Amino acid sequence: MQSLARLHLETVCALALLSGRSLAQELVPLLRSNELVAGQAVTSIRSPVISSDRHWAALVNTFASGTATTKRLVVDGALALSVGDALAAPPARVASLVNVAGSIDNLVVLVGLDLMPPPLPPTGRAVLRNGQVVLLSGAPLVAAGLPVGTLCRNIYSCGANARDTVVALVDTADLQYALVRLEFDELGVNVARTVELRTGQALPDGALVSTFDSAQQGGFAQAVSGDDWMWRVTATDGRERLVTSAQVLLRSGDPSPVPGRSILSVHPANSFHHGHDLNDLGGHAALVMLSGASTSNGLLLKNSVKLAQEGDVLASLAPQALVDFAPCVRISNSGQVYWVARTDGPLGNNIALMRDLEVVLRQGETDVQGQLLNSIDGNSWDITADGRYLLARVGLLPLDRALLRIDLGAAVPILGCVPNPGTLRHTAGYVLTGNTIRLTLDGPAPQGALVHLQLSLGEATPADPCGIPTPFGELLIDPTRRLPLIRAGIFANGPVSVDLGIPADPALVDLEIFGQGAFVTPASFMRTNGMRLLIGAD
Repeated sequence: MQSLARLHLETVCALALLSGRSLAQELVPLLRSNELVAGQAVTSIRSPVISSDRHWAALVNTFASGTATTKRLVVDGALALSVGDALAAPPARVASLVNVAGSIDNLVVLVGLDLMPPPLPPTGRAVLRNGQVVLLSGAPLVAAGLPVGTLCRNIYSCGANARDTVVALVDTADLQYALVRLEFDELGVNVARTVELRTGQALPDGALVSTFDSAQQGGFAQAVSGDDWMWRVTATDGRERLVTSAQVLLRSGDPSPVPGRSILSVHPANSFHHGHDLNDLGGHAALVMLSGASTSNGLLLKNSVKLAQEGDVLASLAPQALVDFAPCVRISNSGQVYWVARTDGPLGNNIALMRDLEVVLRQGETDVQGQLLNSIDGNSWDITADGRYLLARVGLLPLDRALLRIDLGAAVPILGCVPNPGTLRHTAGYVLTGNTIRLTLDGPAPQGALVHLQLSLGEATPADPCGIPTPFGELLIDPTRRLPLIRAGIFANGPVSVDLGIPADPALVDLEIFGQGAFVTPASFMRTNGMRLLIGAD
């Protein structure tokens, strides 16, 4: 398979073939309403999560004739946990399933418990990680930064990354709120527990934390990615802030990217919703509200720059105008933002799930194995960290609910440890068989420099975030597995783009290609960042 893939890619990359863009991706219903789980019919689906290896989980309600509905956790279609299940440690009964976060390797569930006293209270909450209780209300927190014996009074919300970290918002016996971070080793042992932020603590801009937001966002967990987290807080000056462990990203009252309008709030129109996310590479997205006209006060930001605003007519949705955002967003390591748009179009054709400004799914237009998509739940969807797989709860005609997996392929920057001055970006197209993608190169190069794109079947140092140091910057692709060099053009003080067609060959699915650009003159050689391309199924 590898030699066949190499032959196709050498041909396509050497010639930079331009093939027609396909509108369809792999659309696979993983679970449908009325399918059976534990012998009972599924009536509703929410809080889906998906991993890069295609494993998935979701909360469902099931119904058997003559009985009430039962809420359950389903993993890859199989029953994993139900309301009513008994826990041995602590002795308790699962009373509710609140939310799911993380991935299959770091699967976190926030649950309500009926506890058996003494000494624990009769009800409480717990965070389960891979089936084990790792945080419990009514029990000592035992976290660095808190006095010995500090009790966890309540657990409000939590989030998890794809590997080894859980962050939870709790309050303590002295009525202070705290973000507690738990880290686990590969054996599942909790090796570190620290307080990241708490009431009264100074933020990076010097303000003191007054309250923490605990969005009742239903299907979305809090944002935790890589080694960082993101939370909304209000400071003692009364201003809201969107913060990470090291930065204040947004602050109410500050000027917005829209001229003449300030940021009224750093949350969506409904303050109980989530509306923000971050990725492993420092990128972030957020829904905010602006001062001024109510018909254009919703704004979606990507790295604090405007991506879309209420009232905009986007080319991919024209002639319909954007009138509202669903309350949740995601940003992948590719740097692309995923969100749900509502337009002023007719009912049945006014909802779309977007990737940046491209349509991924559209109500009334997308076909799913012969069924027309007629609804998209703006709260119940997830993406993998690399952005390849999207998992969404949708409605299909006639009267069918489904959990839908979509393969979009992936294009993730490789930054190295000493960033090269040039940039290589994926600027258009899904990385799928039968599709065309566009890669764009730019940077502080001399005018007239030759622009090269080099692809390889390997990364320079797979187990190391750093590349191979050279006098011309870090080499980030494997020089022993290179494909033919692509001459992209001549630099004229602006970006240079190249279109690459991917053959419609199933043998290419799941193949990884690594790319890096260079700007060359007789007197200079400047490298770009790297790029990991993971080919998906059309």
